Amino acid sequence: MSLDPAVAALLKRNSDHLVPAIVQDATSREVLMLAWMDDEALAR
Repeated sequence: MSLDPAVAALLKRNSDHLVPAIVQDATSREVLMLAWMDDEALAR
């Protein structure tokens, strides 16, 4: 799966130019992890 560069450009970044990435359980919707992604990580 890849992220369209046009969509990536619309994401709000913090002062360090990072985007939050949240992982949730599909059934319980419990938040399992919060991480921060830079543009290099978004491009992968």
